[in-house]
Amino acid sequence: MYKGSTKLYAMLLAATSMTGLASCGNSKTEEQVKAEALFSDAQSMYESEQYDKSIALIDSLSKTYPGLLDVQRNAMHLKTLVTEKKTILDSISNDSIIAANRQVADSLSKNFKFIKTKDMVEGYYVKTSVSADNLTKRTDIEAHIDERGNIYLVSSLYGINAKHTRLKASCDGNEAETENVAFDNAKNYRYKDGSTPVEMVTFDKDACDTLCQFILTNRDKKIYLEFCGNRNHKIQLSSGTKNAVADTYLYAKSKAELKKAEDLRLYYAKKLQITRRQSRQTATNISGTKE
Repeated sequence: MYKGSTKLYAMLLAATSMTGLASCGNSKTEEQVKAEALFSDAQSMYESEQYDKSIALIDSLSKTYPGLLDVQRNAMHLKTLVTEKKTILDSISNDSIIAANRQVADSLSKNFKFIKTKDMVEGYYVKTSVSADNLTKRTDIEAHIDERGNIYLVSSLYGINAKHTRLKASCDGNEAETENVAFDNAKNYRYKDGSTPVEMVTFDKDACDTLCQFILTNRDKKIYLEFCGNRNHKIQLSSGTKNAVADTYLYAKSKAELKKAEDLRLYYAKKLQITRRQSRQTATNISGTKE
């Protein structure tokens, strides 16, 4: 039904345009000639599936020749046809994004566990391979995903008094850093385990995104991590830490992209419904008949 109605509207559009041309005869003004040429170009762009260019020409026609009502009615209808085609293509592309991200998310989901104790306000997801040893007893980083689906990175520096506020990863001459998280006893806090200094910093999604992406890209190479503060302390990331951070970042990203694409699917469906209703109405405005 869609293809048939589109062809019908296109035929109606062409027929109406020719009627307008015939009725004007030699009495066309210069503006009419230019407006009809612009409309013809827009129609050609539509037929060659160059939809963005077609819409740009229609918008230009609308602004430049607002008083030529016959041409404007044809242009308004053509715009609904262009929008319909473009929305269908966008929807198909979006469905591919949904499929790809769902496959990644589903394949990774079984490798994550949810942790929330009675003392925790909010739980988090962490890769099942992450060591059960308390992070506060070692120097390392852990990637978590909060209940809203956002990744964050927790760093622990055990036995070193560096007063670190950021992290820097390096590999093969390339580097990536987190944003700076100032000492505040909330996201950045320090204490002593007996006589051993411990420093822990939480880097939220925006602060750690670049570094996590860097680890994902270079997970099969040697990556050195530097705890940067009043003094710097560098370690080589283990394969387990690299893979845990990389998979957590990939999982969080695929889940976020999947949610965005699923929301867009609803948007495109609604947009298509509205556009088709507008297309019927603009076709009626051209023909001067009631549906």
